[in-house]
Amino acid sequence: MKYTGGVVAAAAVAAAGYGVYEATKPPPTAPEVTVTATPATLTGAPPVTLRAISVEGPRFSKVLSTMGAKYTKGVRPNVTLEVEGVPWSAYYDKFTLELTTQGGHYDIIQMDYVRLPCHAPYDQLYNLTDLIYNPDPNIGIANPEDFGPQWKSYEYEGKLYGVPVDTSCGSGFYRKDLVEKENVPIPNTWDELYKYAKEVTKEVKPGVMQYGFAGGWLRGTFLDMFWTGISRSYGVESLDENMKPHYSGPESVKCLKFMGKLQEVAPPGLLDMAESDVYDLLGNVGNVVFDPLECSNPGVTDPATSKMWQQIGGMLVPGGPKGLRTPALGGLGLVIPQSAPHKEEAWDFIRWIADPSNKYDYVDATGQPGRISWLSDPKNIEKRPYFEYFGKNLAAAVPWSPPLKEFSQIQEMRSIEQANFLTGLKSAETAMKDLDQQITALLEKAGYYAKGTKRWWSEWNENPPDYAHTEPYTSVY
Repeated sequence: MKYTGGVVAAAAVAAAGYGVYEATKPPPTAPEVTVTATPATLTGAPPVTLRAISVEGPRFSKVLSTMGAKYTKGVRPNVTLEVEGVPWSAYYDKFTLELTTQGGHYDIIQMDYVRLPCHAPYDQLYNLTDLIYNPDPNIGIANPEDFGPQWKSYEYEGKLYGVPVDTSCGSGFYRKDLVEKENVPIPNTWDELYKYAKEVTKEVKPGVMQYGFAGGWLRGTFLDMFWTGISRSYGVESLDENMKPHYSGPESVKCLKFMGKLQEVAPPGLLDMAESDVYDLLGNVGNVVFDPLECSNPGVTDPATSKMWQQIGGMLVPGGPKGLRTPALGGLGLVIPQSAPHKEEAWDFIRWIADPSNKYDYVDATGQPGRISWLSDPKNIEKRPYFEYFGKNLAAAVPWSPPLKEFSQIQEMRSIEQANFLTGLKSAETAMKDLDQQITALLEKAGYYAKGTKRWWSEWNENPPDYAHTEPYTSVY
């Protein structure tokens, strides 16, 4: 099938939650698509409607919608853009259903890389390798290495399935005015964070509380990403080299108990908060001082969504007892379903939105770009001052998840057992012991132990920058 014009773009939907997703039967292989170079603007091409799904709001669906309108107006006038923004609570369920059933409704899905092993082995995603590396500038991705640590995260068994136009990692924020008012320093370690947060947690006027800490701990993806970012700083690995979990070990239990301490200096309902809820407390309600480990989102420094945006400062994620800052790598790249009805048009939009010529418009649209050069550009830093610290945290980030198709089950198990302790249903020791047993049973059933499988990935950042190192310490909490 030759590319005859057209294209659309799309947008995005998503909602967060978690569930157990495992495809059992590969669908029929779709025919290959041949893409040929096209002029910058096409007229008289047949109309095309692209549909995309992404997370609702700034950084996600807002970016795709804004950039899609620009694409339609200036590049592909025959294209109709339909953007679907889905709340986090429904995001994973919705795009997983689309992929596993091969629904053919969406042309583009904004998907985080940790889900790749759940779908790539079953021929549910379109292989983009040849398109990405095509030397023709009207087809290939310009300077793909500029995407930094996320670039290879969309690779599965030597094939690339996504382009990380969006990136994320755990990053830190604080209220500049409240830190100055309370005369507390920016914490360098997790113990310091708790100490300073405890000092500033108080009733500031009758019936009005100020809290030293908040974090997006919504049970599921958010809680698990926070857990990864803090537990690695305690020296905890997802699995050892023999694919065995050790969450019942002393460092993991200490880390979980420390998270329990953080609840003492946080607003009620922490386990029901997504990142947007925390950003609202920081930038609009104004009653939180430190948000030290959060999935970065420009909404917190966007005047349109944050009344106190000028008072939001960026910070490095605190270091843990191991002597490292270990924010977890995240981000939602763009993928094409194998069942997409307009693969070549969808690819042209992805190629276009990732083009270096869009480095300012993408950020203006509330984007958080995956390209390192866009994050470090002085004009973009002037618009989004937190990019400076976000970029530093990104360089120090560690892989979030084991690249296994069972990751969604592991994430669910971890989140449930963490919540069991944090809500008082179990002791930390019992919760982590139960977690070890559940993960071991899952991987045993999957055949990893019978095959003698060894861990083939690293749990760590192999080249952390100097500032990622902090002094090791023994936590007093």
